[in-house]
Amino acid sequence: MMLGDNQHFVHQSSVLLKLQIGIDSATAVVAITYIALRRYFSFLVDAPLLLTQAQAKLKAANEELKQLNNKLESIVSARTVELEQVNRMLAARTVELNNTISALNRSNAFLVAQQETGVDGILVVDEHDKVVYYNQNFYKIWQIPEELVQQGDDRKILELVVTKPMHQEEFIAKVNYLYQHPEITSRDEIFLKDGRVLDRYTSAIHSTDGIYYGRIWFFRDVTERKTALDALLSSQQLLQQKATELELTLSQLQHTQVQLIQSEKMSALGQLVAGVAHEINNPVNFIYGNLSHIDYYVQDLIGLLNIYQEECPNPSAGVLSCMKEIDYEYLIADFPKLLTSMKVGAERIREIVLSLRTFSRLDEAATKKVDIHKGIDSTLLILHSELTTKSGVKIQIVKDYALLPEVDCYPSLLNQVFLNILSNAIEALTLETSGSETTNRESETVPTIQISTELADTKQVIIKIADNGCGIAESAKAQIFNPFFTTKPVGQGTGLGLAISYKIIVDTHKGSLQFKSKPGHTEFVISIPLVQKVQ
Repeated sequence: MMLGDNQHFVHQSSVLLKLQIGIDSATAVVAITYIALRRYFSFLVDAPLLLTQAQAKLKAANEELKQLNNKLESIVSARTVELEQVNRMLAARTVELNNTISALNRSNAFLVAQQETGVDGILVVDEHDKVVYYNQNFYKIWQIPEELVQQGDDRKILELVVTKPMHQEEFIAKVNYLYQHPEITSRDEIFLKDGRVLDRYTSAIHSTDGIYYGRIWFFRDVTERKTALDALLSSQQLLQQKATELELTLSQLQHTQVQLIQSEKMSALGQLVAGVAHEINNPVNFIYGNLSHIDYYVQDLIGLLNIYQEECPNPSAGVLSCMKEIDYEYLIADFPKLLTSMKVGAERIREIVLSLRTFSRLDEAATKKVDIHKGIDSTLLILHSELTTKSGVKIQIVKDYALLPEVDCYPSLLNQVFLNILSNAIEALTLETSGSETTNRESETVPTIQISTELADTKQVIIKIADNGCGIAESAKAQIFNPFFTTKPVGQGTGLGLAISYKIIVDTHKGSLQFKSKPGHTEFVISIPLVQKVQ
């Protein structure tokens, strides 16, 4: 732009100088012609006079011509100075322009080197959708033949490019859409028919004042990277799957360990209970068996005393004194009652022993048809000593047993569930609170455990165990069946009871164990099939 201005200025100055010289020359010619004509005519009329006058005028004309020549030289000199200034300015502008061109060439060389040595294929299209530039990587990435590149026919090159994508119509539609919306910058992936994947990025080209000059496209072959990424994501999924399997295995091992520990505990308890029951059973049977003989003997002795009293109605003073000392009449009346009480006590001991044996059931590792009511009752017997609150209030047991057939189950495991749930209910009823709250609760509500059974659809046995204790906290409800979760202080609970109970009911008996709880009421509902399927 600067060079054009200088050339225009020089050209204008030259034209003005030539015009001025032409005007001055024309003026001099007219003056000379005029003088010559005057002389000629004067010479014809009055040659001498005219000659004199002509000489005078010639002198004046020569003087005028001299002045004109001086003026012309002054103008030429001024114009020459101006032209020299313009030439110097033009030379400076030329140097500046050459420096600018050199800098542009240098910058363009760097730009071309950058475009040619980069990994991206570059395509530049102007605002009229005409190809302006593309680098070598462009036709290498798009696999354009060398002979087609050398022809330089952009139309043929682009026609070949649009045949490469797997989804050709979608590719063309996307390109046309981007040309129609120059404000959009886009990045996506192109899947080619040969299996390669190209990363495509495009952005509009704008000047600093917002003029749209076209669009530049970048293409990069990301097939290897995408393949590696896909392989990595397969690997990650496999690792995640393995981690999940390991977590599941660990969880199963933990559950198995917990179950084994609890089974060992229950086995030890069962062995203890069975041993105690066995040791008690023999002497109790001996006592119970001999009570009937004692009863006969006592009746015989009392009969003999009665006959003796009839035969000897007047005993001696010593006999009367002894009878009075031993309170003979009361002894004769109370002794049979005492034997009856002893018999009732022995029977009660026998019932306890039978309940202990029912609870332990060490010889029943397989399913067996049993009366589950006996299992519940035997469990209550085991817990009998704990059915009292800390303030001494007796916990009431309310039973509502339906008429049930014998249930096919694992008796010892089912008794273990009853023991865990009933123990938690007793604990909820004996939980210590502040003094006033305890007094008010116990004075208004009797601590009670309700146990009910029913037969549902002749296929499922339902056992409900409910208490009117403090309830289960909302924060604990979601974790109540999780192994090792406990709300008790450290050392006072393992968090295994309900977790094991859940596995026994759900996994072993293929049933369900659910609960609902609010302050003042908690109910566990056990549902098991009436008949277990053969595994």
